[in-house]
Parts: sequence; C-alpha cells; structure tokens
Amino acid sequence: PAAARNVGIREARSEIILFTDDDIIPAPTLVAQHLDWHRKFPDPATAMQGYVTWSAEVRPTPFMKWYGLDGALFSYAHFVKRQALDYRYFYTCNVSLKTDFMRRHGTFDEDFKVAAYEDIELGYRLGKAGMRLLYNPAAMGYHQQYISFDDACSRYRKALAAGEVFRKKEGGMHYYSSQPGRPSRLKQRFRKEISTILWPLKRLT
Repeated sequence: PAAARNVGIREARSEIILFTDDDIIPAPTLVAQHLDWHRKFPDPATAMQGYVTWSAEVRPTPFMKWYGLDGALFSYAHFVKRQALDYRYFYTCNVSLKTDFMRRHGTFDEDFKVAAYEDIELGYRLGKAGMRLLYNPAAMGYHQQYISFDDACSRYRKALAAGEVFRKKEGGMHYYSSQPGRPSRLKQRFRKEISTILWPLKRLT
C-alpha cells in the first residue's frame, strides 16, 4: 500500500487527495463531505478523517463490531464528541488532505511492505510538519469485508514485522516512548484479550 499510494500522490492533479481502500464502499455523500470540510477549513495543513463502519451486507458479528470500534483494527469509539485527532488515528481507509502540503512534508515510507503502521508513521511526520487532523463522522465509508476471529489473528501476525519496522522509525520511537513498556506489553495485552474477551466472542462469529 505504501508504494502504490506514493504513485497516486505523484500522479494526482487535484488540490485535495482522498485516500481509501479497495474494500471500502463510499457513502453517496462521502466525497462531498470531504470537499465541504476542506472549503470550511482551507488552511493547507488541515486534513480530514472520515468514519468507516461495516457494510450491512457482510452481516458483522459482535466480534467484528468490537474489532472495528474499539479493537485492534480501528478506535472510532474513542472519537465521540471529538473533532481534533492526533497522528495515531491517521487512517488511510478514509482520509483526505491538501496535495501540496503532503508533497512538501512527506509521502509513505516504502520500508513498510504490508498494510500496517505505514499510515500512522506518515501521520506522525505530517503532524510534526503542522498537520491538523479533524474528524467528520458524516464522511462515511462501508467496510466490505468479513473478518473472523482467525482472520484477525492472522492479520496480527502479519503486522508484527511491520511493527518492528515502525519501532525503528522516529514516529515509532516517539509513540513507544510516550507509553513506557508498551512494546513488551503488546503481546501480553493481545493474549489477555484472547483469553478474556475474544474467545467468548468467537462463538458468536
């Protein structure tokens, strides 16, 4: 994703770039919501984060609902009544920013070979350059993917290598230094969640 998005950044001819994923179905007003917010907040450094929920067609399970709202995938449950977000929530499944600002201050780091941490790492660098990330839940996208408990475990394992890359970057060092002990706690927390939350939920998938 990092390399592919960099091609898009280089080829873009618009004043605003909107990132999404190949399994996100845009709501009819998604593009209009992004455009309206950039007109409302024309400062070059202002970016906009939209909202992503599960498509009804995939029949999301209780596990998926948790996973997408307050789990390892997204943290939208923490955005309620918030407008400004920090770099940790720079989710490229539904985010837009001014093209010139991005080209001046950073593109995706192609050391990341899978879809994990590459967006947060870029969000950190853009944040250092002054990016202001605003949240607009009305800019909706629908995640057209079924994720089982086993799928989530597989995604976690694939992300471990990217996590090691992230830890060596300035953004990763900043992230973990602000949360002492977090690298060693990640696996512990994941195992605890499996034993206390996820295994009961697996029966509902």
